[in-house]
Amino acid sequence: MKRKRGRPRKKTKDVVDAQGFAPNLDCLAQECGVTRQTIDNARKRFAIDAPRPTSDRRYHVGDYRAWLSRHGVTGRRKDAELVQERDVKLAHAQLRLERERFEFEQIKERMLPAGQFEAALAKTISAFLSALNAFGPRVNEKLEGLDFDDRAGVIEKEVELLKKTLATCNYLCVEQEDEELEG
Repeated sequence: MKRKRGRPRKKTKDVVDAQGFAPNLDCLAQECGVTRQTIDNARKRFAIDAPRPTSDRRYHVGDYRAWLSRHGVTGRRKDAELVQERDVKLAHAQLRLERERFEFEQIKERMLPAGQFEAALAKTISAFLSALNAFGPRVNEKLEGLDFDDRAGVIEKEVELLKKTLATCNYLCVEQEDEELEG
């Protein structure tokens, strides 16, 4: 069995006396409507102007109430307030979830299916390759008999034609063709 060490605590009444003094922090906290830990934390945080206990370790309730209200210390909130706040947070989270689902559906509608993309890409690549295969003979015919400076302009025009072939890729045209074939 462990023996308690140190001086035994004084037996005090946990009531406020007629002059408005609390005998200990527990009684003071109860009178102020906060916990003892709240008063301790506030005394550490706002130590500069915290009320001092009397020489016999009593605490003036009026001074502490004024000091706590001046610094906005309210302690723990009531359960009813927490329930209402929880309901508001839940409603906010549900609204955010609904908005995100709506945005996801919007994005999903705009996305192309993989098969549709592959078909469009294959069509684009085949058009580009056929234009690229025709590039050499077409340029050779146009370059015969031209000066060096004139050849650069002809080659630039043919390269622009190749670029235009790539730029005219329309991914939705495959879907439209599929719909026409089905209909």
